[in-house]
Amino acid sequence: SKTTGSNSIARADVSGNLLDALGLLDSGANARAQVTLGKDAVIQIAGFNNGQDIVRATNTISDVLPGVTLQLVSADPTKTVTVTVGQDKATLKSTIKTFVEKFNAAVSLMYQRLTEKPIENPKTDAERKVGLLRGDSTLVFVRSTMVQEASTPVVSLPSDMQLLAQIGITLNNNGTLSLDETKLQSALDADASKVARLFFNDTNGNGIVDATEDGIAVRLKRRLDDWLSSSPTAFGGNTVPSGVVARQPALLNLRMQDLDRRISEFNERIEREGERLRRQFIAVEQQLLVLRQRLGAQIPTPNDLSQLKRLA
Repeated sequence: SKTTGSNSIARADVSGNLLDALGLLDSGANARAQVTLGKDAVIQIAGFNNGQDIVRATNTISDVLPGVTLQLVSADPTKTVTVTVGQDKATLKSTIKTFVEKFNAAVSLMYQRLTEKPIENPKTDAERKVGLLRGDSTLVFVRSTMVQEASTPVVSLPSDMQLLAQIGITLNNNGTLSLDETKLQSALDADASKVARLFFNDTNGNGIVDATEDGIAVRLKRRLDDWLSSSPTAFGGNTVPSGVVARQPALLNLRMQDLDRRISEFNERIEREGERLRRQFIAVEQQLLVLRQRLGAQIPTPNDLSQLKRLA
């Protein structure tokens, strides 16, 4: 068997007689080896499963208490064990610090790309990419929206815990965040769960970020999911991803196709105009030739002049 618990195990020698030699095929009181069958883990938790036994085939149980994993280490039906579940403040603080660092890194990188100037006479691919996003409207929109979401109150929470500033995280003029660790620690010590809900307010308690949830991190994630969505949408007679960021490669490709089409049409117009001018030039040349012939027939030659003198 590949699982633990009370599953039955069939013992038989498929080839050879190893199990028989070890006495594992014996049964009864005179068996040379004793085989002990595995047992399921059985627990009771007050307020869960209507007070009935909770039976699992493993000592690691993570599907009973939401967000809690129980590791059973010994069995004693006569004793009651009290389990106290609390917030891991150190981990929560570390996670918030990481959030601030990642947010600042993203906002700063976008600002750098928006303001950097192209390099004159670039020699490498990396240098040629510098300045390509300078003033890009999509990047401006993404950056400003992220900053706005980080500074907008979470109105689904009590008024004393709606803003990042209330836990020591303030917004700078350049869009980055500053963290006051002392104030953050005070907020965690006062009520860590309220601090956590500022980032993820699980209103329906299912532990999943969905349309009913609120919080700084939830709103940012929802925005990112929307910006990066690859769901198809109609655009100018074509189909492109619906996300404003995800659709950029497709839009650039459409723009290149349009430029190629316009260049091709322009070249065709030049070719047609060149052909028209060539035909006109040939026609003018032919007219000049006819004029020369007519003029040549009307102008007297030296021979004609000498004959006129004799007649005179």
